[in-house]
Amino acid sequence: MELKIRPIEIPSTEPFVNDELEREREVENLTNLLINVKTPLVLAIDAKWGSGKTTFIKMWETSLSIKGIFSLYFNAWETDFAEDPLIAFLGELNSSIDTRLGNDTVKTKLWEKTKKIGCHIAKRSLPVAVKLATAGLVDADQLLEKELSELNKQLIDDAVKSYGQTKSLIDEFKVNLNEILLSSTKEYNGPIFIFIDELDRCRPTYALELLERVKHILDIDNLVFVLSLDRFQLGNSIKSVYGNDIDHVNYLRRFIDIEYSLRQPNRMNYIVSIYKKFGFEEFFDKRNKYEAFRYEKDSFLKIFNTLADGFNLSLREIE
Repeated sequence: MELKIRPIEIPSTEPFVNDELEREREVENLTNLLINVKTPLVLAIDAKWGSGKTTFIKMWETSLSIKGIFSLYFNAWETDFAEDPLIAFLGELNSSIDTRLGNDTVKTKLWEKTKKIGCHIAKRSLPVAVKLATAGLVDADQLLEKELSELNKQLIDDAVKSYGQTKSLIDEFKVNLNEILLSSTKEYNGPIFIFIDELDRCRPTYALELLERVKHILDIDNLVFVLSLDRFQLGNSIKSVYGNDIDHVNYLRRFIDIEYSLRQPNRMNYIVSIYKKFGFEEFFDKRNKYEAFRYEKDSFLKIFNTLADGFNLSLREIE
């Protein structure tokens, strides 16, 4: 008897073979939309915790790979130990890029240079890091102004020069990364998909830093970011950093171009599937030979479905 359902298997050749929630049509529709829009673009897949978002985007990412579309799955929650999400992103991207560049020494050197620039940019992001790390208690602009007021003119000039150098590095980083990604796509000329999962589970400061990176550093032509999130939970993260008075809905719109809410799945289909996985079918089949229990199975499923619908349970809560 099973007491816990194992993760859904997503075969690399048949990603929808275990698609019990009938998500394939949604994936195809979104793919057709995003390969024909102007990039860079950020799409948010919004659904509450336990609604199958991770399975959805993993099926989507696998289906793109089958079609020869360059895609990358990035679990933000598993990387929020990193000092800077830009470093974590480059680390996750590294193995995929290395494989695709192969023996191209010119592009390999360019990729190494791009990673070094990315690390340098991360180290120079003190004002943003201070503001987020202190959960909004310290205003980075005020902190910077105070520091500058204590410096002499020469140091101020150095600070301005440093800012200009960082801005130039960011521009160079974008150009180089775009060239690397285009070189990695071979004969495919469409956009590259980057899936960021579990954003709403990260520590608040890391989640907001990651959004900032996507918006200001990774807004590169040919890149489509797909963020998997629960907007309500991410809104709580924003409030924990900037206070309850912030309009978190409009704040998120600064980073997200399109929002898509996952279609509500057929609960009965899911209930029947886990009914079988937990071994209930075998239990009821043994009792079915008795007249008194002949309709027990159907009643069980109908009652459970009614309760799940009445309490608006997520898939994880149903499980």
